[in-house]
Amino acid sequence: MENFILKLVATICVSIISFAIVVSRKDDIDLSAICIATIFEILALFIIFLGENLLNFILMNII
Repeated sequence: MENFILKLVATICVSIISFAIVVSRKDDIDLSAICIATIFEILALFIIFLGENLLNFILMNII
């Protein structure tokens, strides 16, 4: 249960940071702010939801 809550809080924090990236670059009419925020969001969600399994996989292959 606590793992689910931690993932939920992390997802909310990442979404707030992505929103802040878009808002802070609102003067740019280019799509670069949206692209940067999208890449950041996808990378962060990948680390949040698959990071533990990926870390275990890497450590099991090293040992």
